[in-house]
Amino acid sequence: MRSVRWATSAAYDALGRARATMSWFDDPERIMVARIPVGQVPTLYARVGDVLPWTSITLVLLGLGLALRQRQPAESQ
Repeated sequence: MRSVRWATSAAYDALGRARATMSWFDDPERIMVARIPVGQVPTLYARVGDVLPWTSITLVLLGLGLALRQRQPAESQ
């Protein structure tokens, strides 16, 4: 549900389809009624969760560790 003043209010379902819209200037009563189904939509995030961000953080930390390791001066014998 997106309600606004002096613009277009709208109600959307879980897939992003507009279920109802109303311009502030069209209706003098400014009352919008919409039926919006409530339920879960299976998404990739629901299945894998935070795997991508944690993998990215791990790779960045590994890269920094390798860069710092290569930057250290070699010990003379």
